Amino acid sequence: MEAGVFKDVDAAMMIHGRCGTQVWRPSLGIVKVKCDFFGKASHASSWPWRGVNALNAMIQLFVSLDQMRQQIKPDARVHGIITKGGDQANIIPEHTASEFYLRAPSKDYCQELLRRFEGCAQGAATATGCTVKVTADPIIHDPLKPNFAMATLFGRNLERIDFPVDPDDGEAGYASTDCGNVSQALPTIHPYIRISPDGIPGHSREFAEWAKSPLARTGMVAGAKALALTALDLLARPDELKRAKEEFERAKG
Repeated sequence: MEAGVFKDVDAAMMIHGRCGTQVWRPSLGIVKVKCDFFGKASHASSWPWRGVNALNAMIQLFVSLDQMRQQIKPDARVHGIITKGGDQANIIPEHTASEFYLRAPSKDYCQELLRRFEGCAQGAATATGCTVKVTADPIIHDPLKPNFAMATLFGRNLERIDFPVDPDDGEAGYASTDCGNVSQALPTIHPYIRISPDGIPGHSREFAEWAKSPLARTGMVAGAKALALTALDLLARPDELKRAKEEFERAKG
């Protein structure tokens, strides 16, 4: 987006594999954050009182975030991993690192989560005598902005090739996508296509196995055909493109 690639583009489309086919599903905004704690190395048995434990600070951050989750909105998400926990068990860790994703239905609430995350990180540093560095990705991925005119076309084209659309059972929460940023600038759709049976979580090992199955191939081919037919509709029928653009402009408020 920053490079102007989409400046003269009328509409954008992509599909994503899932355990069901939906022409439209919301997404969450997301800010990606890295957090580093810095302490002081020392022998963990002979001279522990001379060390400052950066791993203690990291553990405290996770505890604080777990407590914070009780007071955030139900559709927000905070999750992360420790990417560096220390070097040797007999050395007080002088540096630990982690990466977190903060997700919410709006960019404003993503920024609120970031503010609260920074407070938790600073509190963990203060409690353990460490210093902390929080580095947030400058680009926040926006929530996906719907374009139901284009989604309707995509659904009709799935029907044309006899590929069924499934009701969203509401069992799973929502993910995030950089397609959300595109959808804020021009009419965009991000449908989901079935490549696995019901209830198989994305990013699970089971989902990875299904992703190389005949069912997945059938879904991807159907999705590609429906995307191509939808693009053809927008190119050959100016009224459909106009309808999509008018909906996009109305949604700007």
